[in-house]
Amino acid sequence: RKRTEEALQFLADASASLAALIDRDSALQQAAASVVPFFADWCVVYALRPDGTIGSPASAHRDPAKQQLLREFLAEYPVDWESPSVTVRAWRTGHTQFIAQLTDEQLKKLGQNDKLMKSLWSLNPRSVISVPMKIRERTIGVISFVQSDSGRPYTDSDVPLAEDLARRVATALDNA
Repeated sequence: RKRTEEALQFLADASASLAALIDRDSALQQAAASVVPFFADWCVVYALRPDGTIGSPASAHRDPAKQQLLREFLAEYPVDWESPSVTVRAWRTGHTQFIAQLTDEQLKKLGQNDKLMKSLWSLNPRSVISVPMKIRERTIGVISFVQSDSGRPYTDSDVPLAEDLARRVATALDNA
């Protein structure tokens, strides 16, 4: 019950901060920052550009030292429509992608080279929920929540909260 009350308060606070934003980039960055550290160790938010390409992501990490590493990783290895990531899978299918426990084998499938793998190991993703953000049945982006160093993997009960957050972020982006 306590966790539910905390989650409801968290949603109310996140909604209030997102509703006040009027530009897209601020909304993306606020969305990523608002979930860390309450719901995620790190978060990445992608949105479509008007030309249909995947825009540069907004991100936040609970560890300031790893925030820079996350930004460098995202800049060095941008997501595109051919990426094998759960982010793109969520986008393509229009459905939430949930991995309770990422295995080394799953991470190796993402590894295009040794440098990418080293960056991934440093970020230490252990559990992920990637949720498509939809407005009027159109997917306008994806928000990915990642647990890493906290050691608390996501469970099935975390998925509805992630989906609720994604709906609120999509609305904020649409309004912005």
